[in-house]
Amino acid sequence: MKILARIFFSMFILSIFTITTVSAQKKPLDLVRLDEEYEAILSAVGIMVDRNDNVGIYFDNDVIHVYHPDGTFYYGFRFNTEGSYVSDFDSVGNVIIAGVRQDNIYCFNSDGDLVRETPKEAMFLNYEEESDYFDNRRKIKKVECDGFTYVFKNTFWHKQLVKIMDDGTEIVFYDSGVSQIILLLVVGIVILLFFTLVLIKAIKYISQQSREYYLNGERDTVKLRWK
Repeated sequence: MKILARIFFSMFILSIFTITTVSAQKKPLDLVRLDEEYEAILSAVGIMVDRNDNVGIYFDNDVIHVYHPDGTFYYGFRFNTEGSYVSDFDSVGNVIIAGVRQDNIYCFNSDGDLVRETPKEAMFLNYEEESDYFDNRRKIKKVECDGFTYVFKNTFWHKQLVKIMDDGTEIVFYDSGVSQIILLLVVGIVILLFFTLVLIKAIKYISQQSREYYLNGERDTVKLRWK
């Protein structure tokens, strides 16, 4: 009896350790579910709509927001991909995340649990087909539903996700506001500073080369001036 008790106790401890280890493992892409809109978002990339007319908008800093048809926030994801990515819903409403540099395509349910992990080789026959998929996903700016249309208004200065009813009424789900302008200004300032530094270095280099040429090429003239 003591031996059996020890065996059952060992199995119990082992099962607890196994469950703890599995639960402690990180999710693919280090994905975290969001219960509210993520503030630190950058430029929006595209939109997607599931079978229940929930609309998702994904951003280029690895953030996805999903909204109910009435415009209220449903859920979101924050994760890490290598390079750019696109997103979509599958036939039952799970979120698909496909990264350009990832070997696998991941699918998560609304709770953030991994549902499916598919190698790219099983999805695309060749690189051209994969490239077309990514390009087509990024080009989607309008999705028509029953009685309304989701429109992703994407301009250089401003981005909006709008629901337009058949009677012309508009409901704004997402608005980049001044964040897009601030981002562009910051990028512009960084580029300006970079070119300014390059120009200063170029001027210094040309000035130094001219001085060395003057000293080396007209050495006698320099000596005469100092006499």
